[in-house]
Amino acid sequence: FCERSFEAALETAIKSGRQADSILSHKLKNTMADAAGDIEFFLQAAGKVKVSTHAVEDLKNAHASLLKGMKSCQHRQVYLGLVSQAYVPAMQMVQLKSFADQLMSGRQGQTYAEDVVVLLDPVLVDLILDNLISNAFKHGASPDPDVQFHVTTRQPSATAGEEGAEEDNSACGQMVGVTFLVSNAANADRPRVTEEYVQNVLAGKVAKGPSHPPCR
Repeated sequence: FCERSFEAALETAIKSGRQADSILSHKLKNTMADAAGDIEFFLQAAGKVKVSTHAVEDLKNAHASLLKGMKSCQHRQVYLGLVSQAYVPAMQMVQLKSFADQLMSGRQGQTYAEDVVVLLDPVLVDLILDNLISNAFKHGASPDPDVQFHVTTRQPSATAGEEGAEEDNSACGQMVGVTFLVSNAANADRPRVTEEYVQNVLAGKVAKGPSHPPCR
């Protein structure tokens, strides 16, 4: 009886927590939408009054950041699926240059992306790359981390299944690989990232946390 009561209480707590998270996510999304709207009204009026170019640029970056926050709230169910290991990738046709520009919007960095359409999961890739780009700014050289984001495509290497690859090309377009590369200027105050350190992280021998140097 005690075990069943505990399981029921735990299930109720989890369900209540998710409902509360959903309410909070909705509230945050609405709040950010209001703030984004206020900034947009200001930017529209900025052309009629004398406002410094630097101030306008800062507000544009803030506006872009708010829109990203709103998008994150909309993707709450995706994050729940990832945490519970129940997420199924949803592949979509994505304009690569537009996708890359959106990822870097609101940030002072350089973006180089090919103007092609590719098939990928935009929500999942956005989650991974947004975190990577944020870390590049956070852990790079100060005050200018010189973050650069390169997105390129490549032809897959020829393999024994070359005929199958040709069939795929004719059925759904040319198959390519996509490479996302984020780089920054190294922070001289942080330890250098060695090949041994990277291999230890990948092997699970080193904890991945804020006390350890980020990959550059």
